[in-house]
Amino acid sequence: HPSVCDFYPKVLESPEYAAARDFLLDSVNFYHANKDFLFSGKMLPPDGFICDETEVDFHGRMIFTKRDAARKITKQMPSVMHSVWENAKGEKALILANYTRLARKWSFNGISGEIPPRSFEKIELCSR
Repeated sequence: HPSVCDFYPKVLESPEYAAARDFLLDSVNFYHANKDFLFSGKMLPPDGFICDETEVDFHGRMIFTKRDAARKITKQMPSVMHSVWENAKGEKALILANYTRLARKWSFNGISGEIPPRSFEKIELCSR
């Protein structure tokens, strides 16, 4: 998958990278649409969030590491990235990001759902 280290024009043009490119563009659009939470809001603890885990391969390369010296790092990670935010109006939202190629089920403090592959969701929470 493309990363900052190897984001070349071919990534924008090649059908091979379409899914990764679209996910990147969707992430930018989602962030912009929800910046009252994600930029100027306050992050709260996401205690109680449950989802499955998936094995994730990371490209282990630092800024001065030569391309052929890079290594693969594998970790078990939550399948759905998640956080809870409060905006300036006191509204709270659960922010979800499914970076995997499969739909993923999740639950959080009495609510649950399924998030499509490579997608983002904002779930409004009742302010307490």
